[in-house]
Amino acid sequence: MIPLQSGRRILLVGDHRQLPPVYEPSHLRAASKSLGISPDSLRQTDFERAFRVTRGVALNTQYRMVEPISDLVSDCFYKDDGVQLRTGRGESRAWCEHLAFPWKSPVTWVDSGAGPDSTGDSDPSKQGKYVNPHEARLVLRLLQRLATPDKAELLKDIQSSHHPIGVITMYSAQKALLEKELSKAEWAASIRSLIRIDTVDSYQGQENPFIILSLVRDNISETQGFMWEPSRINVSLSRAQERLAIVGAARMWRKRNKLDPLGRVLRFIEEKAANSISNRPSLRRPKMLDEEVDAGETEGLGKRRLANVISVLLPAREYRLECSWTTERPLPAIEEFACRLIVMMESASPSELQVYFGLSKLETDGLVGSLTRNRLVDVADDGLLHPSAILRAKQIATGEVPTFTTFETREEDAVFDLLALQLVPRRGYNNSRFGLPEVPMPELAKSVAPDRVAEAFSEQSRAFLEFSWGRTKESFKTRLYKVARCRPMRTLQVPVDMEISLDVGATGDLNVHRDAVERLGDNRKRPLSIELESKVADYLASESLPKTAASFSDFCALVEDEVLARYVRENEFDLSKWLRDRDADKTGYGSQLTRGLLGPIYLVGNRTTLINMLRSEDHEEERSSIAHWLPADVPFWAANSTELVEFVAKFQKALDRKDGGRLVACFKGEGASEERSLKRAFHSRLPHAVMFSGGIRLDRFELLVVPERLAVAQYHVQPSKVSAVTLPIGYATTDPNRVDRITRLLAQRLAPTISASISWSADSQHVQSLIDFKALGIVEMARLKPSGAAGASGATPVASAEKPHPKIIFKRPKFDS
Repeated sequence: MIPLQSGRRILLVGDHRQLPPVYEPSHLRAASKSLGISPDSLRQTDFERAFRVTRGVALNTQYRMVEPISDLVSDCFYKDDGVQLRTGRGESRAWCEHLAFPWKSPVTWVDSGAGPDSTGDSDPSKQGKYVNPHEARLVLRLLQRLATPDKAELLKDIQSSHHPIGVITMYSAQKALLEKELSKAEWAASIRSLIRIDTVDSYQGQENPFIILSLVRDNISETQGFMWEPSRINVSLSRAQERLAIVGAARMWRKRNKLDPLGRVLRFIEEKAANSISNRPSLRRPKMLDEEVDAGETEGLGKRRLANVISVLLPAREYRLECSWTTERPLPAIEEFACRLIVMMESASPSELQVYFGLSKLETDGLVGSLTRNRLVDVADDGLLHPSAILRAKQIATGEVPTFTTFETREEDAVFDLLALQLVPRRGYNNSRFGLPEVPMPELAKSVAPDRVAEAFSEQSRAFLEFSWGRTKESFKTRLYKVARCRPMRTLQVPVDMEISLDVGATGDLNVHRDAVERLGDNRKRPLSIELESKVADYLASESLPKTAASFSDFCALVEDEVLARYVRENEFDLSKWLRDRDADKTGYGSQLTRGLLGPIYLVGNRTTLINMLRSEDHEEERSSIAHWLPADVPFWAANSTELVEFVAKFQKALDRKDGGRLVACFKGEGASEERSLKRAFHSRLPHAVMFSGGIRLDRFELLVVPERLAVAQYHVQPSKVSAVTLPIGYATTDPNRVDRITRLLAQRLAPTISASISWSADSQHVQSLIDFKALGIVEMARLKPSGAAGASGATPVASAEKPHPKIIFKRPKFDS
């Protein structure tokens, strides 16, 4: 206001149809009551008053929106001021006309309130934080239409300082839901960086070529909340440059709210669509998305099944911060009543307090000292106690004296991940994390400024208190006052899990869901922030999957899996159809001796299945207690900490209840370098490993064989071509014929071996105690005295002409067909 008072001629430039300043409702009511002015008058901005009084001039040419979007905004928000907006820009980019529904039209309203899948809005927190899950799924489906490789490249080529795609929502809770679901979507990897999701209040002054507006509200009472405000709706619609898709329940604005802004928008779109004679009208009438895009495609009909859990290590760093905290504490009863007495009497002497409460001289001195230290009273020169400013403020603000504030300075140790600078709970980690895949540290994260860390700590101080103290009463009453100093301590690696689960949409499409969590104990998990989850997902997508010569059809033929063979289409496995049939109990093998397995063998459900199958067999005769595990040649094989370690311990005990069995990983490798690499990756989680050198064949097959007892055969399918994550699928069996066949397949794959040596073992020095050569059909042809080198390394090579030492000849097993 000062410049307005100083100038002789004032030129104000603005738009009172856009978002005004925001006032707290309680402040607005108090000001209205105090000044005797209606709340609507108080909401009117000074700019709008000046515009009305001076008959301000309205500019009528805009250069942001294409004409159909401009016409919508002009008719619904500026016509009352006598303004008809003109468009000063050209047509949309040519390739926009060839996009799939709804993007081929400049403006479309997608009716989220129609159809059986509509969920309506909900407010789980009862704090006005509304979400609409069905609407979120429709938004994701619209985004998926832009995620094809060719469309993604076109979007990246748009020359703009803003994101090509913007998603505007009316509620922050819906924003959080959209961000979470988008971070899990495998298909979004190519366009995730091109999308901005935010609330309308954060979007004023912004623009994007493509805009999706999620209205959220959908209820029987047709309560629209704050969407009666024209400025809010105007801002949300006028951010779009090329394409605008409104996702909302049309019935909400057809009757009760038809005169409100969104009611006018809906009516304008319907009238334009009805009057259009073009084959491609620029404005489409509201319609159910499943007329052209199936609204249920993102809705899982079947059971969601856990298919993999991949553990990775996040880069993190511990910081030591000097923090000042304030804590509201209840006053002891005698101090509270002393304060009340002093406030009521305006002043009191220590002797009056002593007589009133019947205290001794020592107790009185303690009471006065406590009141003084807590700055609740001031001691005058004559010794009288007067209410301090703090005490008066408390009494005026609340009408009582409930608490006093303590001030404490102490050093805190906090751990931040270096990808999103999010707080991580400080806890001890076991050795099973060693060797897990490591998400690389960005260059910028190697030298994070202390001020930035202090700012991040201030923003997340509430989470820090909950991590450190739990959800106690004291933690809720404690507030961070300031961070004085911050210095880095040590660099850490924090293990987190990416849980991958599957379900099938209404149209039969496969939905891949991802949830990134950090384990806080045996039964507690903490979901990661959306930003951090996206970083982990991008890392998994960045890895490449080796090409394989063996197809899924080859796998089915070699292991005689007649069930999975039914779902092979052009050498690809139809995972969605198999999941649907599995939900309908149509994927059985006709016997309890053979059961289908989805996911790694160490997942809890699969672990239980395998252990129960071992326990159900006859133990009267002595059988092998060695499980031979041949890995698949995929990037994230056995990349797991908690489940894998628990599986090893329980499975080995089930192999031999008396002495315990051995689970032995059969790795392919050549030389000391590869052996060291394998040891770094798996030594902390697998107790035994034997390295086979030579022409061993590894591909997407994964085999587990306990000779004559149990066999598992799985093939690693790739559910998304943009990610290296694989999902093992196959069967486990105790059927003698199937066990024999998979045993021979394992022997055939090990047959080209030149030598076998122990890479590491928890309790053995000899290869023969880890590999059951006889049971596998790999016959030892000679047992000669080992040489010093062979004995030291545990290697069992083929016979040499120079020195006699143990010789194993691998006979290739032959299959009947």
